[in-house]
Amino acid sequence: MLRRISFAWRVFATYFAFLVFNVGGLIAAISAIAVCRAIPGSPERKTQRAQRVIHAMFAGFIGILVCLGLLTHSRKELARLRSTPASLVIANHPTLLDVVFLISCMPRVDCVIKEAVWNNVFMRATVRGAGYIPNRDGAELVDACVERLALGHHVLLFPEGTRSPAGGLRRFQRGAARIALRSRCDILPILIRCEPPTLLKGMPIFRVPPRRPHWSLTIQETISASAFLENGAETPLAARKLTERLEEFYEERLGCRCG
Repeated sequence: MLRRISFAWRVFATYFAFLVFNVGGLIAAISAIAVCRAIPGSPERKTQRAQRVIHAMFAGFIGILVCLGLLTHSRKELARLRSTPASLVIANHPTLLDVVFLISCMPRVDCVIKEAVWNNVFMRATVRGAGYIPNRDGAELVDACVERLALGHHVLLFPEGTRSPAGGLRRFQRGAARIALRSRCDILPILIRCEPPTLLKGMPIFRVPPRRPHWSLTIQETISASAFLENGAETPLAARKLTERLEEFYEERLGCRCG
């Protein structure tokens, strides 16, 4: 009986939480971003304020989910993200909440987002105000990310491009490797696990797992792109080799294959 009551509560709380996120959060974000943009200051300062607002709201949303009993989480050494020099932050992408968790740990980060989100009538004011980077043409994306890294920013992207298939990984796109090689920056990998699996690609948001899921986010050692440069320069072969290394890195730690 207690198990049934607990499950029924999590179903109700899930509906409530995503209503808060999609309606209340959207209204609050648009209002807060508008205020951030209206306060005098340079474009850089306005973007910083907007990113901090989104960081605080995502951290608050994770707190709500925990208080409602919908999930637990552990974030090992992610405090290092606040003190690490400008780097390309990458992660595997098993669930819908991955970007929420990561931005909740990073007060300032330039996040690569889908162009559909960039153009979405409900979300474009927020993501544009925060200076996020649309995932457009490959060359344009690389140039934008290299520029942000040169300014001393963190850049966050998911090499798979979208959420992972159940129990596996998608083939990594070469954008992350090209950005790292061009900028000569370190790659900072983050490993994300969720058990039991939930909020997967193609899974309805309100399909509640049989028990409360646990997210584990662990920062890994940095990977230097310098060793992959061909005669000190970025080349298609160097990008391919570095991409293969990143795939192997995640396959070894997650015990699955890209495909």
